[in-house]
Amino acid sequence: MNRILLCATLGMAACMGACAQQPSGQSTPLFDDEGRPAANVPAAIPASPAHRTRAGLYITEAQARAHEQTLPGGAISVFAGCCGDRGLDDAMVSAWAQHASLDAPSDMPVLVRGSDLQQAARLADRLTDAGFAPVFLVSVP
Repeated sequence: MNRILLCATLGMAACMGACAQQPSGQSTPLFDDEGRPAANVPAAIPASPAHRTRAGLYITEAQARAHEQTLPGGAISVFAGCCGDRGLDDAMVSAWAQHASLDAPSDMPVLVRGSDLQQAARLADRLTDAGFAPVFLVSVP
């Protein structure tokens, strides 16, 4: 119950933050020159349909690291832990906490990693359902 209350509180705080967009014309490893998610690198697309997300945004670990180095503090990074829904709940709380602490704009990218790619894909879909966008699944090479 406390986690739900914390998540709701952090979510509300994040929603009250200022909304900003990535400046047009600024290309990063995740976005094209117009600020849209770049095309998926074929190697980043999971082979198994069970490891794919509804949004279909996939990046490699190298792309994720390059983005984080190019724009420090320019992404929310979450790890899908083990143990089913408990791990997903913990990751959701982490995402909301980072969103609030960064005073993140509504379109700040979220990078989802996990040792279990199916669990990570579930987390990515959950984050998208909660209003985070864009949410990228970081594939394991």
